[in-house]
Amino acid sequence: MIDALSIKRKKSAADEFSFERLRREGIGYAQQFSGRLWSDYNLHDPGVTILEQLCYALTDLIHRADFDVADYLAEADGTLDFERLALFRPETIFPARPTTLEDYRNSILEEIMEIDNVWLTKLEPDSKNNHVRGLYHIAIKPAYGIPQEQRNDLIKRVCRYYGTTRNLCEDVAAITIIKDDNYELYANIEVGSGRSPAEIMAEIYFEAAKLISGCRDLDKTRKTIDHYDETSIFFDEPPSSKTLSGMQDEILVSSVFSVITAIPCIENINNIHFEKNGIKYYGSITCTDPETAINLAIPQEVEQIRIRLLENGRELPITISEMRARFDELSFSYYTLRKLTRKNSFIYEFPRGKIRRFTEYFSIQNQFPITYGIGVHGVSDSEPPEIKAKAKQLKSYLMIFEQMMANYLANLDFIKSMFSTDFEDFSYPGFSLDKGEVSDSDQLFVADSSHEINTILSGFDNVYDRKGRLLDYLLSVYGESFPQHSLKNFNYYCNKDDIDKTIVKNKILFLKSIVMLGRDRAAAGDYNTSLDETLHVISGLHQRVILLLGFKQRKDHSLTMAIFKQGLVLSKHSFYEQYQLGQEELILIDLDANGGELKEKVEPLPCFHGGIDINLKSARDLIGNKIPLKNDPVSDLLLRGGIYLERYKIGSVLSNGGVQLLFHMSSTLYWSLGTFNDKSAAINAAHSLRKLLIYLNEESEGIHIVEHVLLRPCNSGYSPCNYKNNISDDFYSFNISVIFPDWSARCHDQQFRMLAEETVILNAPAHINTRFYWLEFHQMYEFETLHEKWSALKRETNAQEDEINSSALNIINFLMDNKSSENKEVTGDE
Repeated sequence: MIDALSIKRKKSAADEFSFERLRREGIGYAQQFSGRLWSDYNLHDPGVTILEQLCYALTDLIHRADFDVADYLAEADGTLDFERLALFRPETIFPARPTTLEDYRNSILEEIMEIDNVWLTKLEPDSKNNHVRGLYHIAIKPAYGIPQEQRNDLIKRVCRYYGTTRNLCEDVAAITIIKDDNYELYANIEVGSGRSPAEIMAEIYFEAAKLISGCRDLDKTRKTIDHYDETSIFFDEPPSSKTLSGMQDEILVSSVFSVITAIPCIENINNIHFEKNGIKYYGSITCTDPETAINLAIPQEVEQIRIRLLENGRELPITISEMRARFDELSFSYYTLRKLTRKNSFIYEFPRGKIRRFTEYFSIQNQFPITYGIGVHGVSDSEPPEIKAKAKQLKSYLMIFEQMMANYLANLDFIKSMFSTDFEDFSYPGFSLDKGEVSDSDQLFVADSSHEINTILSGFDNVYDRKGRLLDYLLSVYGESFPQHSLKNFNYYCNKDDIDKTIVKNKILFLKSIVMLGRDRAAAGDYNTSLDETLHVISGLHQRVILLLGFKQRKDHSLTMAIFKQGLVLSKHSFYEQYQLGQEELILIDLDANGGELKEKVEPLPCFHGGIDINLKSARDLIGNKIPLKNDPVSDLLLRGGIYLERYKIGSVLSNGGVQLLFHMSSTLYWSLGTFNDKSAAINAAHSLRKLLIYLNEESEGIHIVEHVLLRPCNSGYSPCNYKNNISDDFYSFNISVIFPDWSARCHDQQFRMLAEETVILNAPAHINTRFYWLEFHQMYEFETLHEKWSALKRETNAQEDEINSSALNIINFLMDNKSSENKEVTGDE
């Protein structure tokens, strides 16, 4: 057998960190470096005294570094903040979303108590469902006692719940209520004394009805779970009897015999059989119709009881009210406890840490002999100034070592922040030793010691690299990785120094959502939920992709709305030129004209570190109602190119005076964005415009995912031949269209498009085919208008099928008409 690859743990000597070992090594180094300059190694030597104090302090630090892991992660009260530490509990991380027919069946039964049984059938393609795959038929059997008027509500609840657990490219085609095929149970049963006859009769009917309903397998599973130990409950699949994949169409009388025999006080059973319409069934009973399910008739009156309870040959009387009360009690308990599933049945103790005060520091200077004058008592006032100065020199010398040890303790205390989803601008915390730790320390510094220490540490602190690697470790605990380094090649919106910070923040977002992103990787969006209700309206694939690509989109909102909200409309630059032709908004300046004399009058735009509100009003106020925001149309060239600082220049190049803000169009040609009274106003206007354009680019980025199966006709009479474009048989089955915008700076880059499409393909379920669309602004607006109308109709409970079909037809025609947008080559104008 091949041994698993691993890093062998270092085996240390028994006394490796003992005081004697440290002292011996320290003296060895002193001898090695001092040579003949130090000839006395006696205990009275001050150097040996200092060494011994430092060695003693190191043993304390070593001791504090050897606590249990939970101690370093614990809060002030000893508890662990699991969510903050991204340490998700077993009952949170292990349960999977429904995938198989059995999963769906169990989850529906656990969610809706008023259902006695449910059957799911995977529909195979045929002429009735237009060759669509991925559809299910759900048949439900209401629980005993559910009135007829509430059964339609059950269909809505099942449909609503299925929508929250649906997987990508799957849907329910129909939900039906199964009619009851009622049978009466006959038997002569000998019972013992000690129990009420009505109670025994209620249990007989309850257990027999539960067997016939087909839900007894769930009861066995739950009883097995109760005997599982605290570990195997999460790692092992509990055994269960075979779940019905179709309707239960045959019940053996012998099975009912076994169930009744197991009831306490039952001694003997004779002449047991079922009866329907005067016909007796001694072997088995079956459904007489494929749209029905076998059901046991529960007596409502004494005359309807067909079971005789006998004691010593004498028939026992049954009080119907007592029997009905006990039967209802058993039913209520059963349906209530049915929600008790494995994910809620856990017994284990949460880890706790001991309260440790890592930053408590006791100076080694307090342990020196009093003659050194560096302890709490200091130097006597009667000593001459040179003696006091020497004591301060020794204190300053020792402070270098003490500061390193204090910083070490600060790092131990900071572990729970480093190994968490917290975000700090540092990873090496400093610990300023004040008078509380070292006496007279305030006399040793000429400036703020805390500021100076943090400044020194920051020079060695590559915080984003360290935090990023720790986050990678936490992600690997869950088998995930977050490779966003490729996004550095598409850093259009951040400063060079901010891209690492942005990646770290994205990793934190990914880690916080790790349970949902893992469990719901194949989850579909809930089309029954409005955008304002929950984020589950978008699919798990959607959520993974936007995080991996660093998009700001967090829900399925309009990608064109960010520009519309600012009162703007994006236009291709060629159209913009035609619209503004002959107006002052299109003043173009060639800096190479007249021998290049204009080049000497312009200068690059300086960096600006002030805060500017990201809104249209501030940009227009600073620009002074000049172009390019004077009118509604905005050039796509300016939108994408205006995010680059180096493309702006300022200077006086026009005869009308003032300072012009220039934007580099191509080669030596510059676009005058406006004239300002002074250089400061031009600089503020440029930075305000640039910040607004970055905001519009980021808010325009995201994706829409269209599941083709949801666009299928709502009824068999609406054939695909009614559509304007021919639709292949496999259009609806396991196909999605992923729609990106093409007008933002990143999404206009062909290399980024390749990265984006690869990210979708790598994270989409393997059985799903993906089509990509890169839409221009006007195309995206048209699609979003069609999609929002269709989504609203899908959410509306009273929407007409013809309206939904017509709306879906419009989306399909749009996708067919814009096939040229799939993987479209970028010609670009930059």
